[in-house]
Amino acid sequence: MLRKFGGVCDIVENGEQAIHLLATTPYDLIFMDIQMPVMDGIEATCEIRKMHPEIPVIAAITAFAGERDREACLQCGMQDFISKPFHSAEIIRVLNTWVPYIQSHRGNWND
Repeated sequence: MLRKFGGVCDIVENGEQAIHLLATTPYDLIFMDIQMPVMDGIEATCEIRKMHPEIPVIAAITAFAGERDREACLQCGMQDFISKPFHSAEIIRVLNTWVPYIQSHRGNWND
């Protein structure tokens, strides 16, 4: 779906793979599923924030849409939250919200 909007994206199966990919590839925005095998999205985000605090935006994607779940995502360092099932409008909302910020701060990371 992101490719249709001009984004370049990589897909991994779990949080551990995401962390390994971040060792060699810089990202401006990460859509992080919360419920994954091996390492869930909350744990992966906590690790990413420790190792790569320069990554500007991590957005949660989750079937658990309660306020407690949303708060857990934000507390671990995610900036946005999408509930499953979602429509392309939700992805567009996240992009419209965060791409201007990413573009205005791009010189501060990925150098």
